[in-house]
Amino acid sequence: MLILPSVFIADATSAAIRRKLSGEKWYEAHRTHVFKLANQVGYYHKGVTVRVTLINLCLAVIALVATTLRAFPVRSVLLYTGHCFFSIGVL
Repeated sequence: MLILPSVFIADATSAAIRRKLSGEKWYEAHRTHVFKLANQVGYYHKGVTVRVTLINLCLAVIALVATTLRAFPVRSVLLYTGHCFFSIGVL
């Protein structure tokens, strides 16, 4: 059940870490979330929403396949692939 909010959790966490490392007050209002940055460079809300939905669908498929396979190495590779895909898609 953590797949759907995982993009937003990763975004909020990475924004807070970036702000903390740069010396900003991480708890104050800001525009450094990925969806705000995407909007500033020209992506519309619909485009960002479609991309987040596609990332969630891909992660759900990877999780479904990984949990149905019995072979541990294959399952590990799929979960690692999902993690890499998620990291590239969000950060």
